[in-house]
Amino acid sequence: MTIPLENVPSLPLVTVALIVANVVIFFVTVSRGLLQSESAILSAGALSRELVLQGEIWRLVSAMFLHGGVEHLFSNAVGLFIVGMAAEHAYGKLEMLGVYFISGLAGSVFSTLTNPGPAVGASGAIFGLLGATIVFFYKYRDFFHVRDKRVGNVLLLW
Repeated sequence: MTIPLENVPSLPLVTVALIVANVVIFFVTVSRGLLQSESAILSAGALSRELVLQGEIWRLVSAMFLHGGVEHLFSNAVGLFIVGMAAEHAYGKLEMLGVYFISGLAGSVFSTLTNPGPAVGASGAIFGLLGATIVFFYKYRDFFHVRDKRVGNVLLLW
């Protein structure tokens, strides 16, 4: 499968929008002092098993947009840009966004079941995109050039 370059958008808009949302939310949480303590990050919407079981299921989504520090935000933004760009080109904007949210929710549920909290971050969503992209490369492996197959191998190792 060869995608003509004129059909590939130069900027993965959904991926960039998700990164911008994460950055804006991070700066809002920092400016309001919501990373200063456990109770503060919980008030911002971090995952907490106890609070989720009490009915605050919205935390399963809100925690995906919170980050514990600049390094955490930066590493998730870089990972999201690389994997999100590939997933968005492979599946399209809406499907990529669907995979992102479903994976993020699954990661939040798993985190809630295995960790009392607080927990934050987009890693579950990003790893879901990574998995979907690996599946795409595997499914269409006969249509890719050798250099494209190497990209799939790098993603698998990552």
